[in-house]
Amino acid sequence: MKRSLISSHQIIRTFASSPSPHSGHNKWSKIRHHKGAADKVRSKIFAKMALDISAAVKAGGGATDPALNAKLSNTLLKAKSLSVPKDNIEAAIKRGDSGAVDRGHSVTYEALLGEIGLVIECRTSNPTRCIHSVKSILNKVGGSLATSGYLFKRKGVVLVVLDNLNPFDKLFEDSLEAGGEDILQISSNLVEIITHPTQLTTVAHFLQEKGHSLSSYDLAYLPASGERVEIDEQLREKLSHLIETLEQDADAVEVYTNSVL
Repeated sequence: MKRSLISSHQIIRTFASSPSPHSGHNKWSKIRHHKGAADKVRSKIFAKMALDISAAVKAGGGATDPALNAKLSNTLLKAKSLSVPKDNIEAAIKRGDSGAVDRGHSVTYEALLGEIGLVIECRTSNPTRCIHSVKSILNKVGGSLATSGYLFKRKGVVLVVLDNLNPFDKLFEDSLEAGGEDILQISSNLVEIITHPTQLTTVAHFLQEKGHSLSSYDLAYLPASGERVEIDEQLREKLSHLIETLEQDADAVEVYTNSVL
């Protein structure tokens, strides 16, 4: 029996080209589309993705086959969506297979800019340096480390690329059958499916088996209210600059906000 898409907010089945309320959490697509200092940013992305690939192999017990290592499968999807060169990917897989990778420490910081919440995920070999760097970046725009986790909820997010063989209506039905909680079309050919955290891999693999092309799937922090906070243009510029600066820090992995950008 098919299950309903359950959500704390209304299901949206529009074809609007404007960003969805959830789309602001994805660091990878944000950085990819920045125009300034493109080469420098691309270099940092490739370096971070190489670490993620190697770490995924190591975390999967050395399994280099994406079909046998879900974390590696997801990381490779991200790498390909960011046009990471094939040679870089293969080298990273070999490093992970040989055990020659140090993930360092995974740390998560909560912060506030005014009443806007942020969650900053980092991976670092030097936690002391990392927290000083994050504090410094926040202080420059009037932000600070502060409890903001209550403003977010942990969810699975699957990004699916639409094509002629798999239109929105088919994806909607398949997502419902897979157990997705909500589905949002965020551009003409990209759809975001929200899942319970424990169902992320199950839903992603189900959709792949149904022939859908995934851009990525991962856990994310989404606004607890189900809607992003509207802010004025001045605060939006300050927040955008803050997130961009945090994302370019060598230790940053993901930056989330509960605000509309």
